[in-house]
Amino acid sequence: MSIFIIQEIKKMESLKKIIPYLFVFLCLQSYSQTTFHTIGTDVIHNSNSSYPAPYGNWFWGAKNQFLVRASELQAEGMSAGDIYSLSFDVFTAVSTSLDNFEVSMKLTTDTDLSAGIQTGLTSVYGPQSYTDVNGWNMHDFTTPFYWDGTSNIIIETCFNNNSWSNPGNAIFNMSTYSYESSCYRRSDNNTVCSSTWTNGDEFERPNMKFEWQDPNSPPGADFNSNAFTTCSGTVNFNDLSTNNPTSWLWDFGDGNSSTAQNPIHTYSTSGVYSV
Repeated sequence: MSIFIIQEIKKMESLKKIIPYLFVFLCLQSYSQTTFHTIGTDVIHNSNSSYPAPYGNWFWGAKNQFLVRASELQAEGMSAGDIYSLSFDVFTAVSTSLDNFEVSMKLTTDTDLSAGIQTGLTSVYGPQSYTDVNGWNMHDFTTPFYWDGTSNIIIETCFNNNSWSNPGNAIFNMSTYSYESSCYRRSDNNTVCSSTWTNGDEFERPNMKFEWQDPNSPPGADFNSNAFTTCSGTVNFNDLSTNNPTSWLWDFGDGNSSTAQNPIHTYSTSGVYSV
C-alpha cells in the first residue's frame, strides 16, 4: 500500500487566490512470492590472499566466474523462472569499499570453467560501490534474470580499485565440487573487468543463495509512480507486478478507480489517500 498526501497552500496576493498543490507520496516496492535457495553447504575457507573471492582487495581488482549446474538448482526445488537476487556467504568480512562492483550472468551448455574466463554475460547488478559484511551479502538485481530450467549458469563478479589493501580478500564459506566450478583474473591494473585473461581455475566455489520466483505462483501486486511532487495533482502510476497479471484494478483512495495497467490520475481535492 502506498500513502499519498496532498497539501493545499493558500495565499492571498493582490486580491487573487493562488492555490498550488504539493503532492507527496511513499511507495513501497517488493517482489512477492519469491523463495530463497542455497547452493553449497560446506564450510571450506579461502585465505586473505587466495581466489576465488568476490570481495576483497589483495589485488587492485578481481574478476571471478562461477558455474552452477542446472542439476544443483533443480535439486533445490527450482525450475524455469526469474531470479531476483544473488547472495554470497561471507565468513570474515574485510569491509573494503569495492569500486564499480558488478554482477553479470549468462546461460551456458558448458559443464565446467576449464576453458577459463568467458564473455557475453548480461549485467544484473551494478556497477556500483559495495562494502562486504559478515554473513549473507545480497545483491538485488536491477532486472530479473530468467533461468530456462535446463541450462547451466555462469555468474561473474568484478570490481577494480586503484590500490590494494590489507587484510586483502574477504573469507568465504565455500564448497568443493567435482568439476572446475570457478575461474578468476586478478591484477594490479585498471583493465581487470575488460580482460579475458585467466589466472587460474579452482574446484571450490563460494556458497550462494538465489532468490527465485515460482512461475506457477499467483501475481504479486507492486507499483511506483513518476514523481514525488506535482503542482497539478496528476500522477502517472506504473505497474511493477510480478508473474504476468492479465487484469488490473486500481483504487486511488478518492472514490475513483481504473482498470488500466498504467493509469494516470488527477487528484482534485487536498487530503490523504491510500492507493
